[in-house]
Amino acid sequence: KKLEGKWSPEEIVQRLRSTDESVVLVALKRLETEYDLEDIPLKNLERLLGHPSPRVRKRCLSLFRIREIDGYIQEIARLLGDPNVEVRLEAARYTYHFYDSEKYEEYWQVILQEGLNHQDVKIRTATLGLITKDGGQHERALITTEFLERCLAYSGDCLLYTSPSPRD
Repeated sequence: KKLEGKWSPEEIVQRLRSTDESVVLVALKRLETEYDLEDIPLKNLERLLGHPSPRVRKRCLSLFRIREIDGYIQEIARLLGDPNVEVRLEAARYTYHFYDSEKYEEYWQVILQEGLNHQDVKIRTATLGLITKDGGQHERALITTEFLERCLAYSGDCLLYTSPSPRD
């Protein structure tokens, strides 16, 4: 489907209020790269942090982090307890980026450990990437020899999976 031309701020707000998840996701994606966020009332984005769709919550969190929208730490910290692990990880990334991580150290450890032990390899890989890219000493301590051995033994599409040695 061909993308329309640039939307007015009013059209963006209208799309952000849509009940159609795909319409909201496209609007959020376009906000990441094509718009000056000063033209969009941030209350419309803040409202999406409570959207029923985890995909919308995650994309909105990503927008807050990528566009460096500061000042929403309390609202986003609530999402550290979100039922969706991907939303929790994105909330952790925002919180880590904008706030003193010492205040949320207890949450970090639990969320990151859940991510490293998640059954979905994409979640494990995303968590590992978050820790290696943005993590400090405490977060990196979660990447244990046992975790790395499990990744190496995994027979699917794990980031760290290597083929067996021809000598085996």
